[in-house]
Amino acid sequence: MQQSNFSEAKFLDRLASIRSSFSAELPDRLEKIGLLLDELSCAAKSDATTQTLKILYEQTHNLAGTGGTLGFERLSHLSADLENICRNVLNENGKPSDVDLGKLLSKFILLRDELKDLQKTG
Repeated sequence: MQQSNFSEAKFLDRLASIRSSFSAELPDRLEKIGLLLDELSCAAKSDATTQTLKILYEQTHNLAGTGGTLGFERLSHLSADLENICRNVLNENGKPSDVDLGKLLSKFILLRDELKDLQKTG
């Protein structure tokens, strides 16, 4: 039987490197989500709004999944909350109401605050 090159130390080093890279990307990811929310808030209820909402859904879905996989639990849960709001609106008519926009914005603020906390703690 051949010995594997796997070592727990190498795995943990690689995982730490991936987590670090992900953390470094978070400000850009949140900026993109914020810009999409601004676009939704300013846009008339149109097909373009539905397309923006779909992009926002994809961005928050990816952030929730990757964050959860890498152990960023709160970030993952907050992103999943945003994702769920987007999914619900898309399943209804694809056009967010003022109430939906308020929910999205409040979750985004919590997500942004979580990023600030992560940056403080490293």
